[in-house]
Amino acid sequence: MTNVELKEQLETQIAYWQKILRLQDWLVIVNFWPHAALGSRVCQAEISRNSKHVVLSFRLPEDIPAVANDWPEGEAEDYDLSIVHELMHVLVHDMQSKEEWAEEQVCNIIARALVSSYRQRQPGNNCLTDSVRVTRQAGHYL
Repeated sequence: MTNVELKEQLETQIAYWQKILRLQDWLVIVNFWPHAALGSRVCQAEISRNSKHVVLSFRLPEDIPAVANDWPEGEAEDYDLSIVHELMHVLVHDMQSKEEWAEEQVCNIIARALVSSYRQRQPGNNCLTDSVRVTRQAGHYL
């Protein structure tokens, strides 16, 4: 899959999740950042509440193995989880507190639940990298 094809697939999934999360009035911009710029993250959101836009910067698939060991099995390669997680940050942005970990946990839990529900209703329509597709087919994922 080319980067252009991946970007198109990400944008399709983002539009779906924007509708589910009622964020259709937000402009979401997709770009890719080099490995070093994202640290151990797969995706990063830059939120501008005043202009209602968010830039989602994704790690390219070939850069994911470098951080995959820091994530639960299969999650680093799962762009759907990253999309939902970062869009959840848009929803809870106003709740920012001194305890950032609480916001992260909320986003992780809800993202997993929503993606799992989506996949039960829409099998085969997702943004998994090839390595996770193989894992899922073997019955080792959500």
